[in-house]
Order: sequence, then C-alpha cells, then structure tokens
Amino acid sequence: MSGSLNSVPDPGYAFDKNAPVLVLVASDSDEPMLAKHFFGNTLTFLRQKGFQRVYTEDNLPKGGVVPKLFVVLDVDKNTRVHEYTSADYGDVATGETTECTTENTKKGEKATCTTKAIMTREIIGYSKKRDYYTERRFLLSMFNSDKKPVLQAQASYFGNQCPQDKIYRFLVTQTFQRIDLRSVVEQEFRVEMPEGTTCG
Repeated sequence: MSGSLNSVPDPGYAFDKNAPVLVLVASDSDEPMLAKHFFGNTLTFLRQKGFQRVYTEDNLPKGGVVPKLFVVLDVDKNTRVHEYTSADYGDVATGETTECTTENTKKGEKATCTTKAIMTREIIGYSKKRDYYTERRFLLSMFNSDKKPVLQAQASYFGNQCPQDKIYRFLVTQTFQRIDLRSVVEQEFRVEMPEGTTCG
C-alpha cells in the first residue's frame, strides 16, 4: 500500500509533556464513530512521546482537568475524477486473402474461392476518458489552550482496492510512525503488504 503524509508543527510552540492532553473527535466530522476507533493509537503515540497526562472525553478523572493541549482526530473520504485522453483500438481491414478449393463433378473440376479480409488491431481514434478513485484521509490536529493550532497533519491514500477500515488503520499507523512534533514531514511512502493481500 502507498500513501503520503504532510505534517507541519508550529516551530515556536514548546510542548509541555506534563500538562493535561485531551484527545477528541473533530466537531464537524462526518465519521465521528469511525474516528473514535483510533483513540487508542493516539493515546499510545502520545505516551510514547513522553506525555504523562493523556485523556479522552470518556476517561477524564473525577473533578475534571483543564487541558493545555487538544488533539483532534478525523477521517474522511472524497471521490475524485481523473480525466485523460487515450487511444481507442479497433479491428481494421489491412488486406485480403483468397482461399480456393476444388471438387470433382460430372462436368469436371469445379473451383470455389472465398475472399476474406485480413484484420489487424490498430488505433482508430482518440477519446476523452474518466477514472474515478477515492481519496481517504486521516487528519490529526493539535491546538493549545487558546485553541490556536500548533500542529496539522494529514495522511492520504488514493485508490479503490482496499477495505475502508484497512486503509484508515494503515494511515493511522504510518502517521504515528513518521510524524515529528518539531519538524515538518512531507513523505510519500509504500509498505509491502503480506502475501495474499489484495490492497495496492
């Protein structure tokens, strides 16, 4: 499977690893339940980066907390159209061949001939065509306590060959393996899938 990642942090923001962090789904998400499935991956990633107090809305401590960092998740998909011009092929007569047979009759030999066209496959013209494909994205945004963005990341997959759930899990995994809280990341990547997997 192949995809791309674009991640841009605010170079002037210092992440406080001891401050409370709240992970939530984007308020305008079209797939809030699906995005919520990736809370676990996000919590694991943040803890591996050294954040000590990481919560979701479902596991806030009694008495609550005042988050200093908000981590917002979303997934989406868009159908796109690729228009292009390519050759059209058809069978074209490029010659002919004649075959004759003879048979004996009372009046002597009789010849019967049949002429057939020689057909070859050639370009007969050009036409505009369309391919439809789906772009699926995993979106990760981080905001400070003033709700100002401090990191924006987007991982994308183009294609129609894989189940949706597998695509999103692939994008989430690759995002958390490649993202950097201090540096811009712009990468295209390809990961070999196990033998027998039909994804491309």
